[in-house]
Amino acid sequence: MAYYMKQFTEFAQAYSDRFFEGTSINGIDVTGMTVDEVESKLEKGIDDYSIKIKFRNGEETIPGSKFGYHYVSDGTVERLFRKQDARTWFDEYMKNGKTATPVEAEAEVNTVFDADMLLDAVRALPEMQEENMEKPADAFMDYVGNKYVVVPEEEGTTLDKKTVLRAVLDAADQYETEVDITAISGVYEKPSQTVATIGKELQEEADALNEFTDGSVTYTLPSGEEKTLDGTLTKNWLSKDAYGNYYRDDYLWYEQIRSYVQSVADMVDTVGITRPFEATGIGEIQVTGGNYGYQIDIEAEIQQLTDELYHGTVTTREPIYSSKETASGGNNGLGDDYVEVDCTRQYMWIYIDGEVALETEVVTGLMTESRATPAGICLVYNKALDYTLTGPGYRTPVSYWMPFNGAVGFHDAWWRGAFGGDIYLWDGSHGCVNMPVDMAEKAFDLITFEMPIVVYYS
Repeated sequence: MAYYMKQFTEFAQAYSDRFFEGTSINGIDVTGMTVDEVESKLEKGIDDYSIKIKFRNGEETIPGSKFGYHYVSDGTVERLFRKQDARTWFDEYMKNGKTATPVEAEAEVNTVFDADMLLDAVRALPEMQEENMEKPADAFMDYVGNKYVVVPEEEGTTLDKKTVLRAVLDAADQYETEVDITAISGVYEKPSQTVATIGKELQEEADALNEFTDGSVTYTLPSGEEKTLDGTLTKNWLSKDAYGNYYRDDYLWYEQIRSYVQSVADMVDTVGITRPFEATGIGEIQVTGGNYGYQIDIEAEIQQLTDELYHGTVTTREPIYSSKETASGGNNGLGDDYVEVDCTRQYMWIYIDGEVALETEVVTGLMTESRATPAGICLVYNKALDYTLTGPGYRTPVSYWMPFNGAVGFHDAWWRGAFGGDIYLWDGSHGCVNMPVDMAEKAFDLITFEMPIVVYYS
């Protein structure tokens, strides 16, 4: 008995202010700890507290320190300590061969935090900013890869901020460490049209349009840009019957094609336009007229385009031209090889690679309505040796003939004793550019069918 009392007294003294061996609170082994030490242990767990918030477009974590989250004792640990019975525990301990029986206890963890600070921290998150929210997108029909397809809706990231704030506040109250915003019903704004609600109707519409709009023609234009005609436009050319079915009205379809081809021609055609031109010895002038330039063959292009759309052809090509600019390089589409004729100065130059290769005086047309040499930019379309010129009241053989504007062309005038000056005012040609024989011979070799002929009056 004396031994028992001695052992008990030593035990009672050792654990007079501490939890008995084998005691755990909230899963924490508190053997030999004082009340204050246990409180500190519980408080340490609270100090590490944070809330992870899961959004559709990311995750954010707010540490408890940002909103004053901390532990507050409510006396539970003290009460658990005082409930310990040294005699009962020691007797059990001795009975079990000096082995402590585990004692598991639960203490409510009381916390406090600044709700306003927490709400401010949530409001500051990137996902809560209006500029970062993406509106939901409805399911719709789009033209992709030369056919209409149904594009599914997009959920977006626009959310109800009040619902988010309430959910995070509730989580902090319950000492929860994670809030999954995506799992909250109605928190995100929903698209009004989805594949589930309207997908069938959209697919039926797409299938109906694809019967008529699978053709695609991409024009490569002289500027280097491309212009595409596909179902995004041709669907607007279709008609609908009383039952809502699409069909081609042949007359309206043809008129739309004609209008479209004309719009491309308006972009491309350069025949007869006014072009700046750097005239020899004068500087920049404006030259208008002639037949040089790009010109779409409207009727041929309409026929070709109609056939391609009817058969669902997908192609990239040039428009069909009745004439094209032949020069490469700059100089406003004229390049570095060209012929220049100034009917006022009665002089012509041939430029090769931007340098004068030939120059000579000439005689151009008499200045009457029917005989004046027409101004403009043209191309030589024929070259002939030993040719006979014919017209009202004349039949004249020449050695070199190079027509460029109807019946107007370059040729030698062996019968003339002089060129240049003001001869054209009283003894001009019938419109042609008369040249000395030796100069006509050289010009015949130099002038090509791709060389623009620039005729002007300075």
